[in-house]
Amino acid sequence: MIIYKIIKRTIDFCFSLLFLILLSPVLLFLGLAVFISDGSPIIFSSKRVGKKKKLFTVYKFRTLVNGVKRRKDGLGDKIVINKLAQYMRDTHLDETLQLWNVLIGDISLIGPRPLDVPRYHHLKSKDKSWDTIFKVRPGMTCLNQIARYSNWGMSRIRRLKGLRNMKRRNRLKLDKYYIRNESPSLDMKIVLWTVEYLFIGLFTKIFKKD
Repeated sequence: MIIYKIIKRTIDFCFSLLFLILLSPVLLFLGLAVFISDGSPIIFSSKRVGKKKKLFTVYKFRTLVNGVKRRKDGLGDKIVINKLAQYMRDTHLDETLQLWNVLIGDISLIGPRPLDVPRYHHLKSKDKSWDTIFKVRPGMTCLNQIARYSNWGMSRIRRLKGLRNMKRRNRLKLDKYYIRNESPSLDMKIVLWTVEYLFIGLFTKIFKKD
């Protein structure tokens, strides 16, 4: 397991550095697009709860108009700047800045999505077993992320032993499953399903919009 952790961290570092370099023109374009459309700030940042409950700051391109307030539980109206901002949200391009968080070790490419502080307290008040997810480093993509958006995602999740009878998405159950079964083979499946989702499922969803 220790060797696996070392290899996983090495892969996280190398891939995040590579993609940050390759995507730098895209990141520059997106930053300029946000600034031209709605001024500053270009980057949205928020505190998240990471491994061993360590707080860190996660970054993404701002896609909501200035002045939108969030409720105490971390939820709120999603009023996007324009169609480009909506496209960024749909394709998760606004989250590409989180590759920096992967590079410096706040998160991994694969692992339970980190909770923001308000949502953490909101969920913990309902179920203290949420503390389980802080045993591992959070990630950019995970089983819950795949299952979140469509029946297509759930059909992939039900291929896993132990989840074949899962009727509806349950974030805590999926995160706990990943922690119990964390392995190179499971990570590879999540990577492949994420790529499949982004390039097939998500774009199909976009093209069906009016």
